[in-house]
Amino acid sequence: MGKLLLMISSIDLGKLAVIRWIDAKEIGIGWHEQEEIDETNCPTIISIGWITGLTKLEIKLSADISEDPKDTQAGRSQAIPLGCVFDVKFLGNKEDFNSHVYS
Repeated sequence: MGKLLLMISSIDLGKLAVIRWIDAKEIGIGWHEQEEIDETNCPTIISIGWITGLTKLEIKLSADISEDPKDTQAGRSQAIPLGCVFDVKFLGNKEDFNSHVYS
């Protein structure tokens, strides 16, 4: 997963991306048999959104952003630990989507 640092950088802020990452999975409360523990796997998650932030530890992804560049609010946002990310595919820049007219 160390190659992720080569996949994404601050120049990618504002891009639309598909991010595949591994999330933790809790087995549940109480005591569990070893077989149940062994059979529990972390799920692979696919998240799609605008890259709105990047730190040394996390990538910030927002599903909803304003078309207005002065509006800095974003909706349905999450922070994904970089150590959990194993693939990033870029779908385009904000400008690519602002130029379309939908009817």
